[in-house]
Amino acid sequence: MILMRVLIQYRFVLSLALSGVIGVIALRLWPFPAENVFLGLISLRRPVRYAALAYTYATLWFSTPWLLLNVAFSLIYSSQQRWYRLDITVTLNHGRDSSEHRVPLARRKE
Repeated sequence: MILMRVLIQYRFVLSLALSGVIGVIALRLWPFPAENVFLGLISLRRPVRYAALAYTYATLWFSTPWLLLNVAFSLIYSSQQRWYRLDITVTLNHGRDSSEHRVPLARRKE
């Protein structure tokens, strides 16, 4: 439980570091296809546009995993906070009579 809280607390740094690792590995495994005939034609006719394509390719290998990891860590954070609140309520109400027991996010039967 404590490890999960630490991971959630540093979710931005973790997603940034993991996306860097994923980007480096992905660029090693699937480098920019410079030997492609059409990209070779673009590099001869418009070298600035070719450079922009190459940099965009590399940038997307880093930004896409960062975005997906950030969303995943945020979803984990949201679910973790809900369970954490329920644990606190159950712990606080432990000594009370069961007729007085309240659970947050649920209505009491009257």
